[in-house]
Amino acid sequence: MRLAALLTVEPGQYPPRVQQRRSAGWRKPPGARGVGRGTPYGNPFVVGATFHIGPAWSGRDELVRDREHAVRLFYRWVLGAQSRAVLAVDLAEKPLMCFCPLPEPGRPDWCHAAVWIILANPPTKELIVDG
Repeated sequence: MRLAALLTVEPGQYPPRVQQRRSAGWRKPPGARGVGRGTPYGNPFVVGATFHIGPAWSGRDELVRDREHAVRLFYRWVLGAQSRAVLAVDLAEKPLMCFCPLPEPGRPDWCHAAVWIILANPPTKELIVDG
């Protein structure tokens, strides 16, 4: 299954992703967990910033092009280390909050919080994703 298809979900299929806001009067929904950059769940890949690929002595720097690219990098990064992927257990069955805008209905949710929701509440035992 491709990552875009995995991140295109029907309402009620998973716990919701909440768009966190800083506006006056906004309140966190009961039970929701923040997964922003200031938490262990944050996405280290920032749009417009560079990241290093390969060994320090022979790798290269690459630019994070857009939100979709950042989420794809994040997905590979989380699955690349058991210690990071195990964090998903703490997020199971909880609404997750991030500042990313919510997607239009039927469109992929290019937000790292959506990745955490899928990993924490897998539809099957094994997720096989073809970038």
